[in-house]
Amino acid sequence: MGLTSSIDNSIEAYKPSPNTPNPKTDNGINYTVNNNTNGINAPTPHTVFKISGINRSKQPYSSGIYTVSIEAPRKEGDIFAIEKGDIQKTPREPPKNRVTFRRYRRLHIHRLDAIVEVNNIVKDTVVGDLLKLLNYENVKEKHTSGKAFTTWVYREKRGETITISLNHKTGTYTVRITTHRLQRLKDFIDYAYTVLRIDKIRTLMIETYIRYLERYELKIAKTLEALDIELGKGLKQHLIPNRGKHDYYLSRAKLEYRGATVVLKTYRHATYRQHKPLEAEYHPKLEQLTILKNQPTTLNIEDTIRHYATLLYTIAWAINPRLVLGEYEINETETIEVYAIDKQIQKYIRGITKRIKAEIILEQQYPDKRIAIAKLLVEKKMRITEIVKLMGYSKRHVYRVIKELIDTGIIKRVKRGVYEWTNKKPKLEKQRIVESRPMRLQQAIQFIRENKAHIVNDKGTLAIEYEDEYAIRRIIISNIIIEEERVIEQQAGRTIIYRIPRYKLLQLIHT
Repeated sequence: MGLTSSIDNSIEAYKPSPNTPNPKTDNGINYTVNNNTNGINAPTPHTVFKISGINRSKQPYSSGIYTVSIEAPRKEGDIFAIEKGDIQKTPREPPKNRVTFRRYRRLHIHRLDAIVEVNNIVKDTVVGDLLKLLNYENVKEKHTSGKAFTTWVYREKRGETITISLNHKTGTYTVRITTHRLQRLKDFIDYAYTVLRIDKIRTLMIETYIRYLERYELKIAKTLEALDIELGKGLKQHLIPNRGKHDYYLSRAKLEYRGATVVLKTYRHATYRQHKPLEAEYHPKLEQLTILKNQPTTLNIEDTIRHYATLLYTIAWAINPRLVLGEYEINETETIEVYAIDKQIQKYIRGITKRIKAEIILEQQYPDKRIAIAKLLVEKKMRITEIVKLMGYSKRHVYRVIKELIDTGIIKRVKRGVYEWTNKKPKLEKQRIVESRPMRLQQAIQFIRENKAHIVNDKGTLAIEYEDEYAIRRIIISNIIIEEERVIEQQAGRTIIYRIPRYKLLQLIHT
């Protein structure tokens, strides 16, 4: 069944009666047409906003680094407008007051994608509606046709695209938006809900990032490596030699985080070698891509971004790199501030920092930091105070580890400050680690199978336990509750009930 046009110069896309509540829970947007602007008036988002303040007519393009002067911490919800006097071109010597992440406290929103499936549409009508609704200008159209699909692409500029594709086999359409502007994404999702009557977004992809000073690159790259060990599905790295060191042209970790697939990467601009250190494009970016499936069209976009961007925010908060703000970051990107830190991720990063310092000296990786301390004592002849300073532990903690190493017969004390090996190939008991982590039910089943985990609690909150080469891990899957005749999954504000008896779920897991 085709759809008639819902947007023209006299018809409103969605207009409830004054006494009728808007069915959309995400701050329902009432679209109306204004002939003077030839577009759609919609409220400006109040929590995600664009950092602006530069007069383009007076400010020539430059890829130089800008610094931000911040007088006082901002309160939650404050709009941070950078005035002209607050933005200064970086002088030849790097300024001492370049902003750190904890002072800036914002992530830049980059590419946003949403894909919906529709059984039947009038293609030209939907295209006309969306071009007008999203205020596209100077649109270029491209049409391709093949045996499987016919595709129409409407591009305004790089990163601003509407794509409609017809599947010849099923006769269904997919409608996709790619944008850097949050309001366009919200308008598109609202149109899908109110006009196309779509209740689910098939795929939602969100990119957030920070650009940081290159001297933090090694620490961030090592953080991604360690997170891949804890949460990952695979790590890809491409290093480039550069004047006696390695640049991480790309370090990419694919993770499972809060039930979603997340890709974390630190990478350089393709032509970064052609830029100078005083130009923003020379410095690396830390970026998070979150891929969500089958999300309701009534979701709150800002809350969704915050929920999953907690991972990137926690990494940036823990490492606290100095940020690089180029003209693109100042003029083009929208930003969002996340209000929470993931304590478990923060704990991983603290351990990573300590391990990196020891590995650089020992020139070898030691998953168990107790053995690293033994090597530093015996082979590097380091004093306890030096180990405390190097690894960031308290003196009490280091003494406790040394006592454990002596009690288990791994090292012995010869005299004050001097230790020798008793057993050069020690086998310490694995540490027991307990953590809480949400997963979708299908992901939990796959995780249990892949890690050969056994279930330690199958009544109430699901808990599993497995052993790897580093530790014995108990994972409490906090959002899945098992009852006798059903399984309850809570995810991103939704509650999903599976009519699966408990015994059948256990059979499914172990089959």
